[in-house]
Amino acid sequence: MGSLPTKDAEKASASYLNWWRDAGVDELIAEEHRNWLDGPVEAASPHFNETEKNNSPSQRSTTEAEETSKTPELDKAQWPNGIATLAQMLARKANLPGNLYGGSPVIPSAISTPKIMVIGDIPSEQDVKNGNFADGPDGTMVRRIMQAIGIAPEEYVFTAMATTRPATGALPDRDFPALSEFMMHQIGLYQPEKVIIFGSAACQALLGADMMEMRGSLHYFNHNVHKVAAVTTFHPRTLLTRPQMKRQAWKDLRVLL
Repeated sequence: MGSLPTKDAEKASASYLNWWRDAGVDELIAEEHRNWLDGPVEAASPHFNETEKNNSPSQRSTTEAEETSKTPELDKAQWPNGIATLAQMLARKANLPGNLYGGSPVIPSAISTPKIMVIGDIPSEQDVKNGNFADGPDGTMVRRIMQAIGIAPEEYVFTAMATTRPATGALPDRDFPALSEFMMHQIGLYQPEKVIIFGSAACQALLGADMMEMRGSLHYFNHNVHKVAAVTTFHPRTLLTRPQMKRQAWKDLRVLL
């Protein structure tokens, strides 16, 4: 087979090189000599964008480890003993479970004796921005849900397992036990008649089981001498992106009424 003319060979070479560059190869010739019989060399590519970096397993584990290091160290005896004290301690960034993931804490409403306590996983970005739970699209959905089942705004308090938002946008699994214990403490402060748990993370933390297994039936928290009924269903985030699931959520919540 004959060789290509010089100009055609140059064009072909340039075409191959451009193809490899488009495929993400940033070094066509290494700066240092290498024995190609050795094992593969791992090198970071500049085409590995920030989103992929933040979502990589190593980055997630590092971030979760940093967040876990902020897990509360306050002794339980120092936990708030009233709703007003709870708000004050959260606002001043006390070392309480879920209150030190980063950014400003979002404080639950100060309704003293709510009929229902609504519990999600983490504040939305809009919640953090405005300093109130249920301020963003998630909150609008919650208000519509509560209105649909006949619960007035003054009859429920909306909160979350964490009062600050983790950088990963999700609760670290290893923090579930501490977050659950502190939420049970808050349920004791608010003393609601019933509890609604939104989403799989909050369900796993509080009920210790997958949300899909726990939907459609009543569950009970035994808090001191009080028995509090609870149901779990899809998080408002899910209902916003998959509105066809609203009917299922409605059936789940009807069990509580």
